[in-house]
Amino acid sequence: MKATGITSVYLFCISLFHPILAPYVKSLGFNDLQLGIVFAIFPAVLIFAAPILGSISDHIGRKQVIIFGIGCQIMGIVLYMFDTYRPVIFFARLFESVAYAAVIYSGLAMMEDQLKDKVRGKFSGVALTILQIGQLLAPVIGGLLADQYLKLPFVIAMVVLLISFIMLTFRSNNHRHRKISKDDFRIWKKWKQFLKDRRLKGMAILGFVMHASIPLTFVFFPLFIIENFGLSFKYVGYATFAYTFFHLLQFLFGSIADRVGQWRGILFGTVMTGLGFIALHFADTYWTFMAVLVFAGLGTAVWNVTATSFLSQIGEATKIEGSVLGEYVSFAKMGDLLSYIASGAIAYYLGIQTLMTVIGVAIILFSGAAYFYIRPQK
Repeated sequence: MKATGITSVYLFCISLFHPILAPYVKSLGFNDLQLGIVFAIFPAVLIFAAPILGSISDHIGRKQVIIFGIGCQIMGIVLYMFDTYRPVIFFARLFESVAYAAVIYSGLAMMEDQLKDKVRGKFSGVALTILQIGQLLAPVIGGLLADQYLKLPFVIAMVVLLISFIMLTFRSNNHRHRKISKDDFRIWKKWKQFLKDRRLKGMAILGFVMHASIPLTFVFFPLFIIENFGLSFKYVGYATFAYTFFHLLQFLFGSIADRVGQWRGILFGTVMTGLGFIALHFADTYWTFMAVLVFAGLGTAVWNVTATSFLSQIGEATKIEGSVLGEYVSFAKMGDLLSYIASGAIAYYLGIQTLMTVIGVAIILFSGAAYFYIRPQK
């Protein structure tokens, strides 16, 4: 599918530099507390950008929004490379958050538009597995490149995205004729409508806590590997590979979930992830850390495919899949935002290992609460 190809290229490009982004930004003079604030910009913008762009994509077409997003990402990468002027990093995060909302969630909605409910988990898993191949290889490649020249992953990502932007712009063919309306920007109304559905309320709870783990995996895992184990960027890439390895089997997990129930897969994945993060606290060597990451990554892989299928099934029934995904992301990124601020403080004052335990316990507790919302009613 075209949507899978577009999204795969985008994810590969940003995954070249994302694993090294936290150490790179910290090298500019930010401490752990300041890092939390800098990276909090991303979810803060997504809270509003995701539902708005999701609704707009339902009206004017997914591809137009994706092209806009790739343009924003290119601008963000250019700004990242202005390392002599620290405030520019804030604007880079802003552009990248808009880009992510436009490309990833419009791309997912574009893929799910073509699937039927009975095999949604299976084919969602196939699509997500294809997307994951680039995300699996890119961190290793990016880490090796960064060891040679720190900005090289940024340069390569920018060039590939620029070529993609030009190709998509000239091949753009929009078949939707509806215009953007004021309702696309009425976020409070969208949130209220979203929470009327019991199942979506449960997904908002789980999305909140699962996305609250992003600062840990995106910012503090790389810092922990470099500072605690004294290793280079390529080992950050290897760890990212280990954590995302089981995402290659999402097609299998999605197919199983079609038979046993998406909601069971969701809870299995979240609880396993929580247990994995708690176990990371006790990993005293790099290779033990890697082994536990694989375990936690299995949980996130199951969660990822089952949650996407579950949400898409609900959205497709009402023909507003882009809106449902966007509004879900809005709630999920509230957890991301609060966690970036709180995680920075916890890591700064109590240490990264304590942060691992706090996130793991929170995921398990929130999973228990969500169970009463996402399980089928008798």
